[in-house]
Amino acid sequence: MQLEGLFKIDETKLNAMSDEAFVGLRKTKALILAYAQLLSLNQLAQFQKLPLIRQQHGTA
Repeated sequence: MQLEGLFKIDETKLNAMSDEAFVGLRKTKALILAYAQLLSLNQLAQFQKLPLIRQQHGTA
C-alpha cells in the first residue's frame, strides 16, 4: 500500500518557531492539531500493514 498526499509536521521546525508564531498557533487551536498529527505518525506504519493483516484474517 502506498500512501500519497499526506502532509507531515516538521517537529524540528515547530520547536524552532519564534515565540510569537508559536503563541499564534496556540491561540488559533492549530497547535493542538500539530501535536495530534505528530502523535499519530506512529500509526501510519500500522495503517500500511492493514492489507496484509486483512489478508491473513481473510477479510476484505
